[in-house]
Amino acid sequence: MRYGFTGGGDSPDLILDGQNTLLEQVIGLAGGVTVTKTSTTQSWSYPNIHGDITVTADAAGTRSPGVFRYDPVRATDRPDHRADQHRDRGRRRPGRAPRQ
Repeated sequence: MRYGFTGGGDSPDLILDGQNTLLEQVIGLAGGVTVTKTSTTQSWSYPNIHGDITVTADAAGTRSPGVFRYDPVRATDRPDHRADQHRDRGRRRPGRAPRQ
């Protein structure tokens, strides 16, 4: 797996396989909203005022069940949340693995 960077931030905007085929593209939007696109799906992620992702939705706007909650070290309680799935555009943020 390879990561591609298109801006000055420390978060990848592209995820490629070993043959440089695009697997995921992450697009940062106003207000910290991010869209993660694959060849077949879109996932929209919406942050709280602190910048942590609290709600996700699919391309049709259907929300994922539940809300993301974070402990004081910003680890989420959602086992289906990958630490690298949601990215903060342009700010350095410590990467934390989700609690199991």
